[in-house]
Amino acid sequence: MEAKTLYPAREETKFIPYRVFIDLDGVVANWERSAIKLLGFKEELVVPEIVKGKKLEELFPQINQLIEDEGIDFWLGLEPFYWTQKLFEEMKRYGKVAILSSGGNIHRNPKRVANANCGKSYWVNKHLPETPLILTREKHLCAQRNSILIDDNYEKVRDFVKYGGAAFHWPHWSLIESGKKDLTTLLFQIHQTINF
Repeated sequence: MEAKTLYPAREETKFIPYRVFIDLDGVVANWERSAIKLLGFKEELVVPEIVKGKKLEELFPQINQLIEDEGIDFWLGLEPFYWTQKLFEEMKRYGKVAILSSGGNIHRNPKRVANANCGKSYWVNKHLPETPLILTREKHLCAQRNSILIDDNYEKVRDFVKYGGAAFHWPHWSLIESGKKDLTTLLFQIHQTINF
């Protein structure tokens, strides 16, 4: 069979819905709270350092081994944030919504990545049934016109934009929970990013 290029029908090109990709850890599920609990530390002592830009893995290198030892149960036990359902409902107005998440570096820690990917699959099935799940460290590979990434990792946001998508840098969850960042304002800012 001869190769040929396919194009959408003209009527279908009038409105192109967005592909909305939402990160799991830090945007819809609180992995840091679970990790801090696993470490046995008080959240109020650790979170301010993370908000300043430190990564939990830098502060406590042993966390990777502890999470690996917990297996998929660590990921299954993550708490959804109070805004998770509202964020998804709002984003469905723009098109198809999917979770775009990374299990980590498979070349450095294959067992932890396997556990994370499996646990995240179960988590999404439990808390966001019927939501597509894409698991990759290379989130920028999903970037294209009419796509947006909502992520708390600035590097992922930057790369997504570099490769042709739109992106919104989600603030640290503690800033929303404490009232320093307003959820309604954040949703409006995402709306503005999409309609730019």
